[in-house]
Amino acid sequence: LKRALSVAQAMARGEGPPLLTLAGPAGVGKTHLALAIGWEFVEQAAWVVYWQTEEMLGALRSGYDRQAVAMRNNMAPQEPTYDTLMRHLKECHLLIFDDLGVEKATEWAETKLDSIVDWRYLRDLPMVVCTNAKQEELSKRIADRLGDTRKGLVVAITAPSYRTAPNKREL
Repeated sequence: LKRALSVAQAMARGEGPPLLTLAGPAGVGKTHLALAIGWEFVEQAAWVVYWQTEEMLGALRSGYDRQAVAMRNNMAPQEPTYDTLMRHLKECHLLIFDDLGVEKATEWAETKLDSIVDWRYLRDLPMVVCTNAKQEELSKRIADRLGDTRKGLVVAITAPSYRTAPNKREL
């Protein structure tokens, strides 16, 4: 936990590699640390986007449907389209993906996630990924990019769940 905190504080200051993966079981504080980094970026007037991965994929699907309907009817969509959402995910100052690896592994989902991760990876744009999946459970391309030690850092958090610990003060 001390190493994860130290790395999160460094990233919040804009130090270290642009890609940070916080890995570990549920309840160890991955999301808490990711959001703390996000708040530090926000306080510096940065554009931060946070999504739970499964919800983000659902929003992309819905945005694609809205975009298709609007184009078919020659109207402007009332809610964000697929293109708008993808632009936000790719171009924001900090992207936080929570629960990567929990999503239903479809070819479409893998392609979209790979596109976003690859875009940010190639441009050294800051991204924090929280996952309880093992590296071999992730898409090979995504795992390769997140695990690239020249651009990223994977911090495995091995601690008891804060939610289920008998005495939370001891953590």
